[in-house]
Amino acid sequence: MKKRYITLLCTPLLFASCLRKPIEFPKNDPKQLQSNYRLRDLSALQPAEGKPVSITDSFIVHCLVRADDSSGNFYNQLILEDSTAGIAMLLNANSLYTRFPENASVYLLLNGLYLGNNHGTLQLGSTPVADNKGILQVSDIPAAQIDAHIVTAADQIDISLQEVSIRQLKDSPGIYCNRIVQLSDVEWLNPLKDEYFAPDGNPGNTTLSDCRGDTITVRTSNYASFHAQNTPAGHGMLKGIFSVYNTVGQLILRHASDLDMTAVRCDGSSGAIATEISIAALRNFYKGKDTVLPALSIRGVVTSDEAHQNFGTGNIVLQQDNKGITVYFGSAAGDLPDMGDSVSINITGATLTSYNGLLEIKNITTAKVKTCAQNISVTPITVTIKELNDHFTEYESVLIKTENARVAGGGKYSGNKTLSDASGSIILYTSSSATFANETIPSISKTFRGIATPYGSTKELKIRYPAIDVY
Repeated sequence: MKKRYITLLCTPLLFASCLRKPIEFPKNDPKQLQSNYRLRDLSALQPAEGKPVSITDSFIVHCLVRADDSSGNFYNQLILEDSTAGIAMLLNANSLYTRFPENASVYLLLNGLYLGNNHGTLQLGSTPVADNKGILQVSDIPAAQIDAHIVTAADQIDISLQEVSIRQLKDSPGIYCNRIVQLSDVEWLNPLKDEYFAPDGNPGNTTLSDCRGDTITVRTSNYASFHAQNTPAGHGMLKGIFSVYNTVGQLILRHASDLDMTAVRCDGSSGAIATEISIAALRNFYKGKDTVLPALSIRGVVTSDEAHQNFGTGNIVLQQDNKGITVYFGSAAGDLPDMGDSVSINITGATLTSYNGLLEIKNITTAKVKTCAQNISVTPITVTIKELNDHFTEYESVLIKTENARVAGGGKYSGNKTLSDASGSIILYTSSSATFANETIPSISKTFRGIATPYGSTKELKIRYPAIDVY
């Protein structure tokens, strides 16, 4: 069964309302109907939670349909708005859009309906029934009774679309609840990480942000026709229905066409869809000076290991086939992908730079990383130390292994050690911050596995940790 998202009339303020005497109409003829009530005045009825109020007066509201069920993101309900407020009307019928499409002008005849308080907000419906917690809630209006309460109006009304900021929605939720709003300066906070509006089988919560850092949740049903579409990577405009549930504000889109988000993002990066390129091709972008990257993404397996702290804080090394690249997220970055994670990284707007001779990507956040799989094994390339030295640029940031090599005299791992085999020598470097820095290096020949990492003009090999790399 589809699940309904609660999109209700909020009541942070109470409005005085003069309850009028019943007005009787012989039939629901739109030419004979006349509005005598406003949606915001429903708050004056003040139903307590679990105690829906019966509406016995002949209240009539002239309003617009703001959202229907055509996209599947709203189910068994219409969102209706007049010039004062909006409300959700619960209806036990499908394909409501064929009778009451968006922007249709209708009369609501409230006599005989119930006004319920569901988690602190209001909704219109029929005879109350107990929910799964035993609390009375209004039920859907039966299909046979819909025509008695919604009548298509002969005349159209115009209600202006309200352009707001996320801050305004948070500061004054009661003004905008269940009304269509437009936000013109927003972007998805984590477009690559969120990727889809809602995954198959589950509703989705994604996060919208503006350039001042305010955020709001976008709620999407997994039945929405656009649930499997990617969240836009760019910046721009969004229209949606604002609602509040348990004091938390959220936006619900009506259609994917309510988005126009192709402009440059707050950080200056492109709103274009990122094109995936190989790590080998990415390395060719560097021409001796810092390069701000266009709309690109890369994919690979993390070969470095953050837990043992030999590759610096905020770094990962990513490898694809026989090419690697270092990505620096910043010293304060948390939640880095683990060794063996297969990841996709949106590098749009990031900078390709050389840091002490090491080619790396910087000016990027972990929000740009999407983990695709875990526990992926990368087979190291077997080389002699001479081959490693002679072709070091080709092996930079690549996992390699060299056999029958040893550090003469052993000692502790910490610092620069000379690793030699029959063909030559190279520096085996271990940071003093590494968890194994004070462990003893074997003094006999072993296989050493590590990542080729330059430091200035010095060619170095870094292991992840001895238990897996020295054997």
